[in-house]
Amino acid sequence: MNGGQKKYLVMLFVLLLFLAGCDRDPGKETPPPAKEQVKAEYIVLETRRKMPDFVLPMVQDGTSFSSESLHGRVVLVSFFKLWCRTCVADLTMQQKLQDEYDDDSFLVIGMAVVEDHTDEELELFVEKLGLEYPILVSNEKLREGFGGIAVVPTAFLVDQQGNIVKKYVSHLEQEHLSAEIAALLK
Repeated sequence: MNGGQKKYLVMLFVLLLFLAGCDRDPGKETPPPAKEQVKAEYIVLETRRKMPDFVLPMVQDGTSFSSESLHGRVVLVSFFKLWCRTCVADLTMQQKLQDEYDDDSFLVIGMAVVEDHTDEELELFVEKLGLEYPILVSNEKLREGFGGIAVVPTAFLVDQQGNIVKKYVSHLEQEHLSAEIAALLK
């Protein structure tokens, strides 16, 4: 394979990685992602790492939310951006999923990746979607602690001991996610 072919393959790979995430044009109408677009990366036991520690204010009321309060729970940490249509669909599905658990065994945490939005815009976004689970504004250090966020939506499933056990890039399916949560709760 010559240098030109390698460059072409690298560019094609980067393009496919870019397309795996959310639609990059906020003004473009797009249908919800097809089931074939679901991608999940399983993190092998030997490479599992602890979820990073954090204390961040909740968008809903400004109170501090600490990762220490998550001990003993299965947690889905979901990174999103406000303009991402796939993220909106996932956040709404995650609220329905959270509503299925009336005990403290499972919790969804939304992590906004916000560069150019005001607090008021974020508050209106959360209110409009009716999100009741904690929504926090992530920072670069936290995103790096999770291994980096290349595209949104990206979500991480964390076990009761605080280990990241799965990473999901792109759209999530509720049935698949429910089964994985149930397996961790056994």
